[in-house]
Amino acid sequence: MNLDSFRSICDYVELDERNAAVVAEFRPLAEPHFESVVDDFYATIEAHAEARLVITGGREQVERLKGSLTDWLGSLLSGRYDQEYLDRHARIGRVHVRIGLPQHLMFTAMCRVRVHLTRIAALVLAHDPALQDEVTITVHKLLDLELAIMLDSYREDLSERQRAHERLATIGELAASVGHELRNPLGTMESSLYLMERLFDKLGVTDAQVHKHLQKVARQVEQCNGTITRLLDLARDRPPRREQVRLGEVLRETIARMDLPPTMGVSLDFDDRLQVWMDPAQIGLVMVNLIRNAGEASPGGVSVVIQATAEPGGVAIFVRDDGPGVPEQVRPHVFRALFTTRSQGTGLGLALATRIVEAHSGELTLERSAAGTVFRVWLPAPEHD
Repeated sequence: MNLDSFRSICDYVELDERNAAVVAEFRPLAEPHFESVVDDFYATIEAHAEARLVITGGREQVERLKGSLTDWLGSLLSGRYDQEYLDRHARIGRVHVRIGLPQHLMFTAMCRVRVHLTRIAALVLAHDPALQDEVTITVHKLLDLELAIMLDSYREDLSERQRAHERLATIGELAASVGHELRNPLGTMESSLYLMERLFDKLGVTDAQVHKHLQKVARQVEQCNGTITRLLDLARDRPPRREQVRLGEVLRETIARMDLPPTMGVSLDFDDRLQVWMDPAQIGLVMVNLIRNAGEASPGGVSVVIQATAEPGGVAIFVRDDGPGVPEQVRPHVFRALFTTRSQGTGLGLALATRIVEAHSGELTLERSAAGTVFRVWLPAPEHD
């Protein structure tokens, strides 16, 4: 939503300077009651089975969200409704989208805030019925305006998802049409390389430069095959075959099969008894892509630590590295298919990982971190799927 659209909606609900003045006067009287509003808001979420699913970060996330809601209440009643206000509240709307709060719960949550604020107005302005009426009407206008901002965030998300699906459909058509055509000549090249190496051995050819060139060709063929495989995996829509497995066993087997360079170390840091409801092969591929992403971003060497913990409703897996991190301007695009910042990159790994995790009804996010890069994979427990 741009500023012109925002102002148009303000005009439509007749939010004027008088309204701004009365809520600014109401704010200091209402602030002592914010804590009870926030506590009730999240107590209701935690008591509701569907709403509770959006809280995937445990108590720490709840406390962060409580602070954000408190700030939002203060901003709502600030009396200043300009570009800064729009930007701030649009970001909050995008948070609702990112954590997966369904629209119908967003509407009902806003209703709960509406009831609380009107009750507070009745309590603290009982001595001035006229002002109480003005504040109550203004609160309704502001919350309707807030719903419009949040609905616009959901619309933006829907449009982006549609564009992403269109890109994936295009990739699928491309992969289906050229995958077979490319695999045949690549197979011929692999066979030819094998026969050439056998012939050179038979003839006693020991030219180091020739062998080095053959190995280089073999690596390029392997890289092409890998790109085709990732394209095909991204294009397929295979449902996960989930089972209850020990995460540590799956990850150790996955890491053992990876051809990691000596400058890269991967370690596990979680309870070996931790079990996860997942497709071992698919989530293993997610981990491969996240680990490979860390290595490609840090050619000079990197250490990766995989942590995991059980949370209400599922398990969170963190893949942390001590590399250079992700530049701020790149962060919004890292999960987009075909987006890459590396000359040798394909932009397929993170897009494929996202598709797999979402097929598990989970969430893959790039977390904020003081150093390095942290990806978080959240997978639901069976009863929450």
